[in-house]
Amino acid sequence: MRIWLAGRLRRWADALDPPPVAPDPPPVAPDPPPVAPVALVVDRGPLFDRARVLIAAVEPIHLSGEARRHQVYARLIKEFPAERRRDLAFLIEQVLQESA
Repeated sequence: MRIWLAGRLRRWADALDPPPVAPDPPPVAPDPPPVAPVALVVDRGPLFDRARVLIAAVEPIHLSGEARRHQVYARLIKEFPAERRRDLAFLIEQVLQESA
């Protein structure tokens, strides 16, 4: 009798006070479409030409690639002190990418 009464009371309790229902989650915004990387183009002025000449001059030297880059970088800094060093380093990398 106790088991029957406990079962009946449990069902009545569920009917009178149903268990809470979780609210729907807020909608998720879709991810934006991926953006293709943009290749930066450096002005092909005298700085670009000088970098190309300096890189060609250090090509036959038997040093590591980093040492040759440093030689070109140091000479460009001396010849073009007003240019940002970051731009000079990027210019060297761009000339090397074009020559590869």
